[in-house]
Amino acid sequence: MPDMMRKIISAILGAAVGYSLFAAELGDFTFLMGLQSNLVAPILLCLLVTAMVAAFFIWIAVSLLGEIISDYKSQNLKTDKTMENFYKVGDKVLVKSREWYETSKDSDGRVECVGDTFMPQMEELCGKVGTIRREHLSRNGHILYKLYFKDVNPEQDCWFTYDMLEGKIVETDIKDLKIGDKVLLKSKEWYDKSRKTADGGITLSQYYFNPDMARYLGKVVHVIGKEYDYHRDFGYIKISEDGRCWDWTSEMIEGKLVSPEDASAALESVTFEKKDEPLFKNPDGTTNLLAKAAHILNGDRQADYSDPVENFETIAKIASILNGREETPETCVSVMMAVKLAREAFKHKEDNLIDLSAYAEIRNRIFEKKGGKA
Repeated sequence: MPDMMRKIISAILGAAVGYSLFAAELGDFTFLMGLQSNLVAPILLCLLVTAMVAAFFIWIAVSLLGEIISDYKSQNLKTDKTMENFYKVGDKVLVKSREWYETSKDSDGRVECVGDTFMPQMEELCGKVGTIRREHLSRNGHILYKLYFKDVNPEQDCWFTYDMLEGKIVETDIKDLKIGDKVLLKSKEWYDKSRKTADGGITLSQYYFNPDMARYLGKVVHVIGKEYDYHRDFGYIKISEDGRCWDWTSEMIEGKLVSPEDASAALESVTFEKKDEPLFKNPDGTTNLLAKAAHILNGDRQADYSDPVENFETIAKIASILNGREETPETCVSVMMAVKLAREAFKHKEDNLIDLSAYAEIRNRIFEKKGGKA
């Protein structure tokens, strides 16, 4: 028998038993009026016990009725267990915005969500980043999350359901971000606490934070462009189409925002992309660095920086002017190979070896262009 039907039947039986007992008690009281005084006390005691039992059954009926109403509301709100299981203890999450609260609340300032209610006193937490400290299963089987907020201390315990959260914040390297990804920029509190220059900017280890960029802080934005220098292992993203296209480095970004819906869509797109991407594997499953180097050299790099041989011929001319002596393209390539070898000697990184292979190929092309002459 379904749980809902069992509760309905129990509520009806409880109400019926309670009503019957009260009706019987009323009849006994009417009968009591015609009895002798020495019989009144024992019968009154029996009536009192009967009244307590009747009240107990009616209390059960009322409690079950409350659960039935709550279950009915929950069943009419769409839920997806996959989405509820998306979050876990330790995740850094973003509470939904004030705009969401203002457009979703009822006349009492409440927002009915899956498994629980977003209360008016929780409004101060809208748009805040918190860390999931605990999980709890509600009476109707939904997962509730207790969050810890670094800069906010709510007066009452607040539990959140998955649909009260915008998504989880994932620390991501700039080079791993793609066009269209959502990122959460650093907060205004971060800006206020940072040491600033005379014009209100912030000097960071990789870049300079322009004070005009502060108007975007705390917002969730889409990546509309990306630049990455693999030689310097440094990059930035562009997030605005207002004519300035501000450059944001990893130090200015809280992280990538991933919602349950985004994760589901990303899983499908990754599966699709893996079918089309080049296979850089040897028969034994190890990585084929030469294939990777050839793909980069003849693909993205050539599209961005022109033909590699012509590019190093230009580099050699510039280096000759700077150094006051003639520098050859071969020498310039050798210097870049030395850079990669020095970096690899300090710490292994696959990109060092891939670039080293690419520079070796470029050096050979330069010799071939000269007819094999040094």
